[in-house]
Amino acid sequence: MNNETRYFGSVRFFKHLLLVLVLIMIALPTIFAIVYKNKYNDLKAQVDASAQLSTDDEGNVVEESKPRVITITGANGETITMVVDDSEDK
Repeated sequence: MNNETRYFGSVRFFKHLLLVLVLIMIALPTIFAIVYKNKYNDLKAQVDASAQLSTDDEGNVVEESKPRVITITGANGETITMVVDDSEDK
């Protein structure tokens, strides 16, 4: 056998392997949390923008009762469109 030190199968290899796995286990959920938080903020802004508010003669804020169209795009590219009617005369 020659004097070359083996890396694969050594303690140093498994130490590096465990370190990489721990870093991946920390990094992936963090990245997913940031991505989905951004998507949530975009969706929330879209819903808030579609819920238009108006004021009556006395200055009170009243929701308008016209139907709203909400479009949501999922992570897999699927698009869902909903029509929301908040009127009370159903």
